[in-house]
Amino acid sequence: MSDLLSGAIFIAFGITVLVQANSLPSIGGGVLSAGFFPGLLGAGLALGGAIVAGKALLRGATLPLIQTEPWMRDRRKLAIVALISLSIPFFAFAAPAIGTIATSFIILTVMMLAQGQKPAQSATIAVVVSLAVYLLFSLGMGVPMPTGVIERMLP
Repeated sequence: MSDLLSGAIFIAFGITVLVQANSLPSIGGGVLSAGFFPGLLGAGLALGGAIVAGKALLRGATLPLIQTEPWMRDRRKLAIVALISLSIPFFAFAAPAIGTIATSFIILTVMMLAQGQKPAQSATIAVVVSLAVYLLFSLGMGVPMPTGVIERMLP
């Protein structure tokens, strides 16, 4: 993807975030509203996108706006990108039903197998990482995580 197109996408996304942030309710009384920090983020995204796109225009950016890289012709690598993209909605739907640890285990195992790791090694790493992340967020930082059978057995 060219810098010109990337910059335009960031400008559009930044403006969208900025508009949405301005629609959040204001508390009043001199207190920063709920949309202040998201608004800063949106403005930063739009500004960064404008800088990237502007530099591309100054360099004389032209078509094609989308350029394919050699790795994009590799089906296995494209499948891994697709798995990463699909893992996000999978987590959103599966974690409330089966818990964070089981969902994380499934995602991590599938990702490692797709990258050619051995099944036993993939499963072992997935168990350790899933437990560590759950314990760090749930017990260490007090972040409520979706619970399942496994989480109910932990302290």
